[in-house]
Amino acid sequence: MTNPNALAGLGTEAPTATPAPTQVAPPTPTAALPDAPMPQEEPVSTSKPRPASQGAAPAGHEDEKFWTTERKANTAALAVEVAVDGYKTQYWKNHDPLMKEDNPIARPLVMAGIAGQVGASALGMGAVLGAQWLAHKLGHDEMAKWIGRAAVAGEGLNAAREVGVGALNTGEKAAPAAKAAKAPAGIEGLGK
Repeated sequence: MTNPNALAGLGTEAPTATPAPTQVAPPTPTAALPDAPMPQEEPVSTSKPRPASQGAAPAGHEDEKFWTTERKANTAALAVEVAVDGYKTQYWKNHDPLMKEDNPIARPLVMAGIAGQVGASALGMGAVLGAQWLAHKLGHDEMAKWIGRAAVAGEGLNAAREVGVGALNTGEKAAPAAKAAKAPAGIEGLGK
């Protein structure tokens, strides 16, 4: 129930001023707990931003170098393998008329002689390094590493195959195998 005396003088009394709320000061930084971590500002990058046409590189990619220790080792190993491959290819081209370059793209260069062989080898090395550089620049460093690893493994197997062909085609054991390959199976003893 309401008080009738309170309602009777409702419009006749003078308004009273309400007290202003008290202002509370914000806590000072010295009032923080001793073991609370202090906020730190992010370091400002000094590198130039990449243009939108090149795509954005992953965070931290600008710090990675192209010529890592692994890439230097892979490139050196690939250079040795390419040199062995080139030497053996030229050797067999000049000593066995049945031997020819298997790669149809490099064949015209290889058949031109040593200068063509060097050109074909340089193109092959350049293709591998170019693919690695492109993958690195696009932020795919793991792919760039695997391109180099695959090239070293593939060229190593090819060089080993060519060196192995030389071991098979020289010496006394190669002659009977070559004669047996020319005669049909089961007929080699009939002429004796």
